[in-house]
Amino acid sequence: QHRFCAGCIQSALRNPDGASFPISCPHPGEAGMCGNRVVWRDLLSLCRGGVLEKVKRIALDVFLREHGGEARYCPKPGCNHVLRPPSACSLEEEKRVGGVLVLCELCDVGYCIQCTERLKEPCLQHPGSTC
Repeated sequence: QHRFCAGCIQSALRNPDGASFPISCPHPGEAGMCGNRVVWRDLLSLCRGGVLEKVKRIALDVFLREHGGEARYCPKPGCNHVLRPPSACSLEEEKRVGGVLVLCELCDVGYCIQCTERLKEPCLQHPGSTC
């Protein structure tokens, strides 16, 4: 649609924060700012140093905050592996596997997500008992 100043976008990306996602074009238009989203291909060519990693982390944080039912971080402090949501299970299945289970492939640990959320700390699966 229009060209934009790479330096302006790079300047805006130096200190990205969650409030600025999705990243939009700051080019002025008739009705204010353009607002078109900056696409991944442009980010790859514009981001310098560790900025791309920071942008990816913040974008993932925003996604997980807005779509909590679709994915979540591993509850182990420092892991930050993204986990699939638990599948629905019966009370009998919950007792057999030890809670409402999510598995972290990176930690190789199963967590009871229901107890983790209730207790506000990582809770390992607890076979033989329900939450």
